[in-house]
Amino acid sequence: MSKKFQDENFLVWEAFPSGGDHGYDDYGRIVFHCVTDRRLRSRFIIAGGDSADAARVIQRAEPTKLLEMLRASNEIS
Repeated sequence: MSKKFQDENFLVWEAFPSGGDHGYDDYGRIVFHCVTDRRLRSRFIIAGGDSADAARVIQRAEPTKLLEMLRASNEIS
């Protein structure tokens, strides 16, 4: 389950859930990927629980909440 939203610079971001390292479902993360400027590094935030919890957060979140999470996220290195 992914959801797209737009930031204040008119960039479109996609938010999607991701599990832990090597595909294990240890940590629910929300990953943010810019679809309009692929030069920007993807970002993530820990949503707690597992990837199913992260999917529920994304599904229920309004675009303004996703934007808040994007601002609080860290670059994926």
